[in-house]
Amino acid sequence: PGLVGPPLPPFEEVGTDLPTWFDQWLNQGWESLGGETDGWPFWSLFKNMQILFVHYNKLLADLSGELQRIAQFLDIPVDQQLLPDMVKACTFDEMKKTADTIEPMNGTMCKGGGND
Repeated sequence: PGLVGPPLPPFEEVGTDLPTWFDQWLNQGWESLGGETDGWPFWSLFKNMQILFVHYNKLLADLSGELQRIAQFLDIPVDQQLLPDMVKACTFDEMKKTADTIEPMNGTMCKGGGND
């Protein structure tokens, strides 16, 4: 029922690319209600929870770096000698090679399964 707080600024006025704008909203937000700085009243409920945002495009651009960032967030040590093999194992090409071994019913419920 009506607008609460100032509206989000139009994308054109932010003066940046969409991923940066989205990251800014996630990290800083825009004031919506008194005491809120995140743009959504419920978002403050998650501020004390440990949530790591992982973007698909960042995984594609730097899988090794993102795997290390995820491991650091989870407080899991990464053996740098094993990292290249771990990165390779996490690529789509490698996962597709072993899809039938990992999931024997692969493709029975969805057209193409993991092999398309």
